Amino acid sequence: MLAGAGGINSWLVRDLYDLVQTSQLPADVEFTIYDGDLVEEKNLLYQNFTISDVLKNKADSLSERYLFFSEPKYIEDPKDFKGYDIIICGVDNAVFRKMLFQYVMKNDIDFWMDLRAEGTRVAAYCKHKNQTLKGLVDTLPKDAGNDTTSCQLAYELEAGIVQLGNRIIATIGAQFLLNHFRNEPVPSKYVQVFS
Repeated sequence: MLAGAGGINSWLVRDLYDLVQTSQLPADVEFTIYDGDLVEEKNLLYQNFTISDVLKNKADSLSERYLFFSEPKYIEDPKDFKGYDIIICGVDNAVFRKMLFQYVMKNDIDFWMDLRAEGTRVAAYCKHKNQTLKGLVDTLPKDAGNDTTSCQLAYELEAGIVQLGNRIIATIGAQFLLNHFRNEPVPSKYVQVFS
């Protein structure tokens, strides 16, 4: 499951498709992209969409291009996670992340990742024996409600500046997924600022 098809996962989908095509990931891996958003023209600045995708559902657009499955809806219930052995979060929403953390800490999931970007700041939190629910929840903003944020800083976008943190963390996430399939170590967290 790829939760979200915006600034991070739209690029991750491209990387995963390439890895399957070059036999770096098993050919029988099935990816399903979840997102209820429509592509807007402003998304073209920093998300992996083209002008012909505008007003289409993000998950459906990526599914058509990369031949993955899609669920054109938001994940609002932990029941949506059932049946997936790998969950990759690219959703910029603290309420969603808390729901995900509660689910993965209670259920035996093969692997999960929470990928984050904000301008030039990136982070990834992964399944690891050292992870705790409290530790994961503590990474979330204390005053965050159900508001979504962006992988770009609003004041930079208003000035026409786009940062590449979202693309960087997507590629790092693809590497961590490769590590998982190759039985190589994956860190509990990765945090970096490119400035």
